[in-house]
Amino acid sequence: MKYLIVLVAVSYLQFACIADGGELERQYPEKKSAAFTNGENEKEIVALVRKCRCVEKDDPKLVKLMSMPREKLVPVLERLKLGETSEDLSEDEVPLLKLKSAFLLYKLTSNRTGNEAYIVEIASEKTSERNVFIKAESVAYLGVLIRDGKKNLLTVLFSTVKKSDAALSQEILDVFRAELDNSLETFLRKLSKEPRERRKEVFNFLKLLPEDELDKVKLRVERLEKGDLESISSEFLEVL
Repeated sequence: MKYLIVLVAVSYLQFACIADGGELERQYPEKKSAAFTNGENEKEIVALVRKCRCVEKDDPKLVKLMSMPREKLVPVLERLKLGETSEDLSEDEVPLLKLKSAFLLYKLTSNRTGNEAYIVEIASEKTSERNVFIKAESVAYLGVLIRDGKKNLLTVLFSTVKKSDAALSQEILDVFRAELDNSLETFLRKLSKEPRERRKEVFNFLKLLPEDELDKVKLRVERLEKGDLESISSEFLEVL
């Protein structure tokens, strides 16, 4: 009889543990996902983030990352953005991987406001020899956000042209070139709201474009229906 009572008690406890575990899993499903992800996928994800060219949508590493289940990918990227990973990273790798993670999380629509702000912060900070590559990478990411409709971020790049060096200038110029080709009126409208001195800096910066490209842009500006763009168009043509 005592043995039967003990057996029943043990069975009850086992059932209770299973039930509690199921309840915890229902309450905190991300705990299970995070544990599964970190245990089995972190190494692969970190390796892909290290090697991917995040601005090239057809990059095989990026394609593979974006095809992973969200519940496996996001927790690892969030930890990587905080500099937390079990993988062995060099001190120089950490800032770039944090930036890449912020951009990938933005693409995955995870905390878009916070991750956009993080990218903008990196792009806006004072450039040093140590972080120039990371800042250039952040400008490339801003270019993607601008292309996708975040035209207000052009003001961030307008403010950086004066302080840009060769590597950074090329990234900014690539963004400006794309916007002049695809969103000329929006580019001019945003620029028209900048202080005169900054507009002058941007105009002088645009002189880095090949002469034939600049001539084509000027021709398109001449043909614009001016309206609210009359003043900025005249200034553009006068300076360039």
